[in-house]
Amino acid sequence: MERRLIPVNGVLALLRADGGTTWPNDLATQGLQLHLLEADVYSTPQSVRVDVMAYRADPDVIVLFECKSGRNISPSQARGYCNATFDGVKRRTTVPAALRGRSDVAVLPVFVGLADDGEALVESMAREGIEAPLLLVGAQGATLERSTHGGLSDFASRGDDYGLPPGRIVVDADSPSVEIRELLVQQVGAALSRGDAVLGMAEAAATIHPYWASVARPAQAAFVERLKEAARDLARTDLKQDLRYESDNHVNPRLVVLANPVSADPRGAPQAWQALGRRAAQALGRTQRPQIEGQLSMSFDDLDPEPRGDEDAS
Repeated sequence: MERRLIPVNGVLALLRADGGTTWPNDLATQGLQLHLLEADVYSTPQSVRVDVMAYRADPDVIVLFECKSGRNISPSQARGYCNATFDGVKRRTTVPAALRGRSDVAVLPVFVGLADDGEALVESMAREGIEAPLLLVGAQGATLERSTHGGLSDFASRGDDYGLPPGRIVVDADSPSVEIRELLVQQVGAALSRGDAVLGMAEAAATIHPYWASVARPAQAAFVERLKEAARDLARTDLKQDLRYESDNHVNPRLVVLANPVSADPRGAPQAWQALGRRAAQALGRTQRPQIEGQLSMSFDDLDPEPRGDEDAS
């Protein structure tokens, strides 16, 4: 998991209503619920793209989480968060159904960082005159400080047994190409093992990203573009004999399967899978991703089908 995605995964874990056993979920126990990821909000001096947007009713509040992986904040961006209003939310994105029709909804910024950078972030916020809650996540849990709104309370949930938050989101539109390519190759392998004739990029994105339904549409489009780039590259290089990339006005972006070991003669299927596995390894630079919670762990060796029929038959 990229360092910059640790704070995002920390917030998501804190919002999980079904969590709290392996990592704290204090935001959920306070009544907060996830609304959107990477949503645009109009504000001044600049509009902001909110990493995580959550909400609760009674008291009505929308919480905008800005997740930082560094030791400093951007003054203009921070002020955009602090100046955001309910009208600014409505102007650029949807509001939670529970708050529609309300006129007096507070919008609260929360800055999120890594626990190791806590002191530096406090100093950076003080230097820029930014007064807002600070949520710190790390290998021993999470703490929230300086909250003054009735809809959000400070907490300190720390313990040596927690470790880093679960890595539910391991890539997004800003991830390195090699990371996105690797997860797309996993989806290709899964599609081949099922005998699918095509793999749509939108469908692949929804499988790769466990919170896909909560990602705002502009961010969804940006991530699909990254998948399309990876798919085109695979289809013209390492997996060109296995896949063809298609996309036009009548066809949604997709990979079409040209040759599938599932349909091979049973006596030749193991060799076909092995050859495909070698090409897939070449496409990934022969690197392996460690298993991540919530993500498909796939090796092409694991996809070899059971022999069909009697392989000893002549």
